[in-house]
Amino acid sequence: MENLRQNEEIPKLYRDGDGPDVVITAGGTREMIDDVRSISNISTGALGAALAEYYYRRGNKVLLLAPQPVFNMCPTLSHEETWGVTRGRFEAFESAADLRRLLLGVSSARLVLHAAAVSDYIPVKVDGKIPSDEEEITLRLKRAPKILAELRDHFGDDATIVGFKLLSGASEEELIRAGTDQISKNQTDYCIANDLSERGSRLPPRSKRVAHVVYPDGSHDTVRTGEFEQGVARFIAETIDI
Repeated sequence: MENLRQNEEIPKLYRDGDGPDVVITAGGTREMIDDVRSISNISTGALGAALAEYYYRRGNKVLLLAPQPVFNMCPTLSHEETWGVTRGRFEAFESAADLRRLLLGVSSARLVLHAAAVSDYIPVKVDGKIPSDEEEITLRLKRAPKILAELRDHFGDDATIVGFKLLSGASEEELIRAGTDQISKNQTDYCIANDLSERGSRLPPRSKRVAHVVYPDGSHDTVRTGEFEQGVARFIAETIDI
């Protein structure tokens, strides 16, 4: 999208050698339709928040990029102007453009976990406010650039980069194939793939939820856990140890 790319000043948030070990994106983006309305998605950011907590407790310097409400899910992280003793930083975003500027403003990281649910399509924004008395309106959406596709060139070959893939109504075979395709297209190291039917209130209490850690060769490990976000975050933190 032009509005994400043209003439952008990407801030350099952290100097080389003074940045995070782990960068985590979480939560959904919100894109404006007109001056007062927006579209978003159902992502809560809970998995990204759980990942931030796990890596923080392991002693890493963690930068969490997420919408403001996600920060309330991170009780052991504190917002500090410097890394200091807490080793934790927050930066808030709303739109895909916000997130891209923040993420590409980080000079370096050893591990990037791109768990944010970024809009695949962005509205062609209408100036002012769409009248509220119309019986029907038509929204135009344009394809958004894939932030994940930019991360390897930006962070370099030494960084471990993890993408996330959520499908709905997919078989395990389809999930693994989608995860492998994502790794191949974006030169990432892992993909965490799961289906919407395996999350949240869509399953009975105490039932096991499933996610797959997919590797570049198409092999995968499967996580089955009663507490989806905590269980998957724990497995990822133990599997991808920096």
